[in-house]
Amino acid sequence: MSPPQDPSRPGSTDSPLPLTTPPASTDRGLTPPSPHPRRKPDRSCVLCHRRKIRCDRQTPCLACVRARLTCTYPASDKPVRRVRKATIADVASRISDLEKTIVAASSIDQGNASRRSLPPHAHISVPGGLPGSLPVSPHESPQEPGEIPSEEVLIRNGTSSQYFNELLISKVIEEDQDKSSLLHTPYSETREQDLDSPFSLMGLLSSPAVYDDKERGWRLSRISATQLWHIFVQNVDATIKILHIPTDEVTIFTAIHQPESVSSDVLAMVNAVYFATTLTLEPEEAQHILGVDKPNALRTFKREFQMHLAGADMLENPTVVLLQGLAIYLASSRAYYHGRGIWILNGLALRMAHSIGLHRDGTKLGMSPFESEVRRRLWWHFLARDGRAAEDHGIDSWSTVPGYDTKMPLNVDDNELRPDMKELPPPHGGWTKMSLPLTCMEVAQTLQNMANLSMTPSGTTPKEVIRSTMFSQLRSRVEHYIKPCNPVIPIQRMTMKTALAMVHKIDFVTRQQLAILENPDKRNAFATEANLLSALRCLEIHLELWGDELLGPYRWCMYGHPQYHMLLYVLWHLCVCPTGPTVERAWAVVEKMFELEQVRLSTAVSNPALKSVILKRLHKKAEMTRQSLINGSNMTNSTSKMDEVPRDEEMENPPQEVVMDVRRFDGENVDWSNLMQNNMPDWNTLVEDLHLDLHDFSSYF
Repeated sequence: MSPPQDPSRPGSTDSPLPLTTPPASTDRGLTPPSPHPRRKPDRSCVLCHRRKIRCDRQTPCLACVRARLTCTYPASDKPVRRVRKATIADVASRISDLEKTIVAASSIDQGNASRRSLPPHAHISVPGGLPGSLPVSPHESPQEPGEIPSEEVLIRNGTSSQYFNELLISKVIEEDQDKSSLLHTPYSETREQDLDSPFSLMGLLSSPAVYDDKERGWRLSRISATQLWHIFVQNVDATIKILHIPTDEVTIFTAIHQPESVSSDVLAMVNAVYFATTLTLEPEEAQHILGVDKPNALRTFKREFQMHLAGADMLENPTVVLLQGLAIYLASSRAYYHGRGIWILNGLALRMAHSIGLHRDGTKLGMSPFESEVRRRLWWHFLARDGRAAEDHGIDSWSTVPGYDTKMPLNVDDNELRPDMKELPPPHGGWTKMSLPLTCMEVAQTLQNMANLSMTPSGTTPKEVIRSTMFSQLRSRVEHYIKPCNPVIPIQRMTMKTALAMVHKIDFVTRQQLAILENPDKRNAFATEANLLSALRCLEIHLELWGDELLGPYRWCMYGHPQYHMLLYVLWHLCVCPTGPTVERAWAVVEKMFELEQVRLSTAVSNPALKSVILKRLHKKAEMTRQSLINGSNMTNSTSKMDEVPRDEEMENPPQEVVMDVRRFDGENVDWSNLMQNNMPDWNTLVEDLHLDLHDFSSYF
């Protein structure tokens, strides 16, 4: 009798066929062997398994032969291959490979158009139905060993140093013959040696035990605390919109009446509210409400804020409430502190926000609609301000925060949101207190998309067409927020003018940026009357905001956000083209802007940002060029020394002659393009500098 069919052989079914048992008198050894050797079954036959006896796993097995029963085996499944566990050596090898990849990537010359290249195979979507997406691939041109990118500058003076990687600022610094003096400006000599910083390490690393309760001194009365809260809602809340007033008001008043019953993170937020509100008050108003002078009150609130941060163990146990307080404190601190600490702390806040999942939309984490909306406001506030915080210090402002999917908050008032709601209301059609913050968020998102566009290779659709489409969509969204505004109401008038300035600035900067990227050989072609008028219009809107008496309660925002970019372009234009129909108007705007800068610096408790010092020197260069035109007859035999910029203290007694390399200085026979080419930054560097800081405009307020 032929042996049973092997299920594993071709033609067999998935289930094994029953095996025919030979007669009892037949010896198993006499069964003709199969022409194809079978693999010994891995499991016992069905009968032996059921009877729980030992099976010899033959075909058929001896037990089934003796019982004269059909011997069948269960279907043989493929054994599951065990995944080999990674060893320490494997992990070390992977880390080594990753390090080699990073080193190789860092040696790639990114080029002027893609110094911040996206990861390989990254794409950006093209809005407005434009076809396709733009793939991004790394550049292949290697960087020479030891070559330092021209946009990077490190100023050193003893143990002090400061790093820059904005192209225009780097260019101006390189032309300065005494770079180290930038770190020791005249402001340093006129200010107190012990300057208040926005933060003390005590608030980060220490326990509340380091604060002596006896040293707290003056305490805020409940009546004064209530007044400060109401002023906060009026002066601060509408410009940053972090809190949900109906619910947070209960928390605030609980802390006012029973401070011992609330947690340290709540007390930190309360003192941040006090601090921000006091900053918006005039000195006489602060004295009347608080009973102490404004500087002492600010110092007390800052100390209390940091003490409660330490009590809340800020770094190890961040909470939404604690981050709300930190956001309010950092936003207001820009009005009086101009150092790098704000930028550094903003990065710390982003890390803390990421650690509690703010980068993920709350609906994907199972949170309620109300809680998700509160978290969206906080995350987008930090995200929009991340770039703006670095603008004044000449640092590449693009955030390195990992990917996020947090949705943008809705344009709704606080009274439309409730903790017990099952779904969020539709966006509001009119003005709300979210309108101004949402404008900043929309601008930030659009600028990031435009920056991604500038780093992609050219496709079938011209980049200018894509840029114009992006800008049109942004303008449409912003108009949706500001169209219902009533200019008679101060906060709504401020929303309108601020949005107008931001949108106008975006169009100016991004248009010039793409133009110079596509035509890198053009140098002074962008010093046109049209561009000068556009830059002046942005600065004039800023001056209008400053001059509006009814916007006094919101002036603290303007103190913290100087308009350096447009001022930088105007000064550059006045150096390259010192004559023209708009020059006198430009000089009038420049002088007013520097008057406001002096007011800003007079209220600060820190040295000015180094970018402010550099702008002042560029201002001196423009003045020297202007004076040379006026006194042209005295300049005939002069030689060029425009690149030797005197220190600020030396400019108090300016030289009688500013020496320049010209044959005649009648203003008509002078080749200004050639004259300024080696002494002044060209539009190449200017636009690339603006390209680095596009994101900064998103947080105008």
